[in-house]
Amino acid sequence: MGYGIVETTNYLLFTNPVSQGVFTGLSEVARGLGITPRNGANKQVAAMKTVNAIKIPLYDLAGRNLLFTRIAGISGASAIAVNAYYTQYHKPNLNKHPELKQIFEKTNKFHFIHSLVLLAVPLVRRPWLTGSVMITAMVFFCGSGYYQSLTGNSKYRNVAVVGNCLFFVSWLTMLL
Repeated sequence: MGYGIVETTNYLLFTNPVSQGVFTGLSEVARGLGITPRNGANKQVAAMKTVNAIKIPLYDLAGRNLLFTRIAGISGASAIAVNAYYTQYHKPNLNKHPELKQIFEKTNKFHFIHSLVLLAVPLVRRPWLTGSVMITAMVFFCGSGYYQSLTGNSKYRNVAVVGNCLFFVSWLTMLL
């Protein structure tokens, strides 16, 4: 007879050998730090001083670099708008030129991903460096990719290569 949902959850979370090992290890670490009584003689629970956390709205975390959060919003909205425009008004080109569709999808995916990454830019050590390089990379890479996929003209293909290199550099600037 099989286990029910309660038995399965209990086994997965508490009674399997891995979970028991983790709980045992954590108990030993806590006991070593003096968080729990060393022996059963001391049953009193030490009174802990509670500290209320300061509630800060998420937009305040950006501080002076709120501009990048706003640019991320504009960039994400523009990625959605370009995607809607392309799928609505370029349907005949989707079947005729599958390579242009592939370029558009890759460009739009990079646009979305890096729009989301711009939300985290205020949290890095040098946000102005990371943000400005990333925005430049988005303009170069996504601009030339959108141009090529919408017009069929590969005149600015080399600009996409520069934009791709700038994406790489912008990710590395997060380490600084």
